[in-house]
Amino acid sequence: MKKISTPLPVDLEALKDRARSGNMDALHSLVGHLLLAVARGDVAFRMEAVRWVEYAEGQDIDARMQLLLAMIYATGSQEASVDEPTEFLRTMPVSFQDGSEDLSLTGEQLGIVCDYGKTIHWLQRAAEQGDKEAQIFLAMSYESGGGVARDGHEAARWYAAASSGDAAEQYRLGDYYAKGKGGLAPNEQMALEWYRKAADSGYAGAQSRCEQMALKIKSELSETAIPEQRVALAQSSAFFGTSVARKGVAGDSAELPRNLSEAGPSRGSHP
Repeated sequence: MKKISTPLPVDLEALKDRARSGNMDALHSLVGHLLLAVARGDVAFRMEAVRWVEYAEGQDIDARMQLLLAMIYATGSQEASVDEPTEFLRTMPVSFQDGSEDLSLTGEQLGIVCDYGKTIHWLQRAAEQGDKEAQIFLAMSYESGGGVARDGHEAARWYAAASSGDAAEQYRLGDYYAKGKGGLAPNEQMALEWYRKAADSGYAGAQSRCEQMALKIKSELSETAIPEQRVALAQSSAFFGTSVARKGVAGDSAELPRNLSEAGPSRGSHP
């Protein structure tokens, strides 16, 4: 790292005054400029950057700054080797676009010690404010047990929050339930619900995934199943909607909802 201080292209003192007066945009800009200077290799700004990072922790900061703090504490220095559940958190460096150059900065470069407790705290705060990136990282933490007790249901909750209006995340949540991730048992009903949402949003592959599961369901609804099983399967699967029913399943002319209605109530209009 450089040991000289290169003047920043901003009025730092003016930013500091505005930040102290409670202007969160000024605080975010100030911390960002200081961190960028350190990322460029200017060690002279490191201690000041750390002081303002610590100052930010005591303020009513927004989701942008909360996520920034989470990234800094996730990538701090560690004495012991990184265990597998928390390894992905180490992939959260602060990133900058400096002209045509991509730069990144870790908490370790700032001399900050890794603290997964603070990481989860700030991810939770940012996720609650609707920050999608924080929601996904928080979901991954609960899924793997990275920095927090493993909780498959909590992971699914945050994946669902991040999936709003995002077909790719909806499809990922379908996979989450289909494969029984996060320590949960596979849940065909929930998997179909999320695959259907992804298909309705136009996600490539989601429609065929629904059809594959429809074939599986129809196989399970065979004559060998006892009546109670047929009703349970119908009630858990018929909801997946009319989009596949209208199209039909390749190689089978029978429409699924009509067959399912013989075994149990149809819920094809389920949202």
